[in-house]
Amino acid sequence: MEYKTGNGYPIEKFIEFGNEVFGDEVLPGGFECLLPKLKKDTELPKHFRVIEEEGELKAMLLSLPLTLNVYDQMLSIRYIGLVAVHESARGKGYMTFLMEQVIKEMKEEKTMLSVLGGQRQRYEYFGYEPAGLEFHCAVNKTNLKHSMLSKPMDSGITIDLLKQESVEVGQAYKLFMCIPVRTLREEDSFYELLQSWRSTPYVIYKDGDFKGYLSVSVEGETGQIRELYRKDDSVSITDICYLCMEKCKVEKLEFALSLPEIKKDKELQNLCETYEITCNHSFCVFDFEAVIKAYLPFLSQTNTVLEGEARFYIEDELYTICVDEGYQTVRRESTLRDVKLKDVPSYTHKEAVRLLFTPLSSLQGNENSEELRKWFPLPLYLSILDAC
Repeated sequence: MEYKTGNGYPIEKFIEFGNEVFGDEVLPGGFECLLPKLKKDTELPKHFRVIEEEGELKAMLLSLPLTLNVYDQMLSIRYIGLVAVHESARGKGYMTFLMEQVIKEMKEEKTMLSVLGGQRQRYEYFGYEPAGLEFHCAVNKTNLKHSMLSKPMDSGITIDLLKQESVEVGQAYKLFMCIPVRTLREEDSFYELLQSWRSTPYVIYKDGDFKGYLSVSVEGETGQIRELYRKDDSVSITDICYLCMEKCKVEKLEFALSLPEIKKDKELQNLCETYEITCNHSFCVFDFEAVIKAYLPFLSQTNTVLEGEARFYIEDELYTICVDEGYQTVRRESTLRDVKLKDVPSYTHKEAVRLLFTPLSSLQGNENSEELRKWFPLPLYLSILDAC
């Protein structure tokens, strides 16, 4: 057995291996159709970690570097995906070995946060916990029937396919780059990224002018809105839903949005048939201080942040959060177990993730953690289009 990076491998080899291992799960078209962005990044092979037996690929894992911009605070991320072990190599511990190696690498590189979308019990051994906040809702034709006063076409509103290398792709990218909480994406692979998970990108027009874009995937009679951004409110969500259902020939649309997005979209809140707040992905937090520092000031952009001070332990580190006159500070100190303050709540890594970053936050902790409820849970979120 030999462990190495994917340098020297063509990306086609990893796609072929993934298709072989995952089989029917990635049909039709395999990973070429599921994730067209894979072929766009010429640097991608070096982010794979592989195991060979006598020169033959037997296991692989992609550790994809991403940067999350939270109101100009940057968080370094690694998204773990395309974890695959050949049938002939099952039971040899290769997946565990690959995960242990990339966890070690991420700690050495001071990665702040790692994200994946795999099975909970499989990855919780490595520190991953379902977390983040995501608003799920569904809109059907009956909802539209009772909300629309006129058809959008009567107001000059239309949607059409977003064509590769069109002027509108650049306009869509420019719009995305204005979003205050987003990943840093490259413009030359932006179109392929919008096609992730068999999605089709569309452009929104009003009187022929660019007004936004959306990316939608279709399964049966349901369309899943993977991403939707508008330049302004001159085009309503109701109009977009109507046009999307007509264009995609679906009976229902499902949305998955970050909480800050849905907070400012009262129209969708009032339009949707059902909704729920759920976890976004599985997260492994390496640097709680950095993540809290990024998201706590972000709250002041969308909420009135209550003043106060809270102290708590995560494992053997003492955290102090202070909000005073609109100014937030987060401080971390290493401590010894035998000198922990008895009246300060203490959490394991898993407990801290649930308390600080999940929909179950209010069910965690005790009377000593009441002060934290002023600020938590923080709305961690990563778009599915950035996943792999």
